[in-house]
Amino acid sequence: MIDLLFSDMAQAEAVFAGGFSAERCYLDSFLALPEGAKALAARMRQLTEAELFLALPYMTRQEQALPMMRDLERFCEEASDAGFAGMLARNFEQFAFLTEKGYAGELAADRSLYVWNPQAFFALRERNARFKGFTLSPEMSLAQWRHLTAELQGEAQVTAVVYGYLPLMVSAGCIKENEPGGGCSKQRGEAYRCGTELTDRTGRRMQVTCDCRNCYNVIWNAHRLSLHDALAQLAAMGERVRLRLDFTTESAEEAAAVCRVFLAAEKGEELTLPYTEYTTGRLKKGVE
Repeated sequence: MIDLLFSDMAQAEAVFAGGFSAERCYLDSFLALPEGAKALAARMRQLTEAELFLALPYMTRQEQALPMMRDLERFCEEASDAGFAGMLARNFEQFAFLTEKGYAGELAADRSLYVWNPQAFFALRERNARFKGFTLSPEMSLAQWRHLTAELQGEAQVTAVVYGYLPLMVSAGCIKENEPGGGCSKQRGEAYRCGTELTDRTGRRMQVTCDCRNCYNVIWNAHRLSLHDALAQLAAMGERVRLRLDFTTESAEEAAAVCRVFLAAEKGEELTLPYTEYTTGRLKKGVE
């Protein structure tokens, strides 16, 4: 079964309305603002019985003018009682914060916490016994994924992201503020997001998510990652390997269409991709 990560409730509603089922759903913590984690979990329970995780922001800035640390405190206090089984940490600051606060739920690491070998995993678990699993780096090859998973011998729950736009850059330099004709949203610290795009020198367009609450931008890769042709190889890596679809800037309809594609791929059925351009990342080459 494939796990799902949503950045928008409309995506979740469209996916589950189409009959797709998931074992685990990661929800962007932005969706818990301002009503709280309990209200978000209640909305999800109307759609699915999947295990729920809260996916924390990409950046952690300890500035008095920003509510980021207060948000982390609130999530730490509310998440378990609200029905969230765990949290997805996006950086080492969040990992340390949740460890120091004694967060009682399960702690998982996203791909931005580079776990490239068993030593890295065990070093983190030594600091927090609630740390159960991590996301494989898209910079590694399939052979490296296999090797790492085999070395762990079932000690860790490993997630492979098989679909999604990967962050090209996370920056505190606001693109919206500096673009021609643009400007600051004046929503700094508020539960507000907006989008824009960049065009590189080759003409490729990259979507940008401006997180005004925490005052940072995520610049997404121009081409989405899609490993629909590698599902059988990934499944052969063992039961402890989870597969995940990450939805970021996709519309609700597009998210539902992608889920249908991966459901067909799992069953070995003929595929009709709803997108023409995609990348397989470093799956065949990896990095040294």
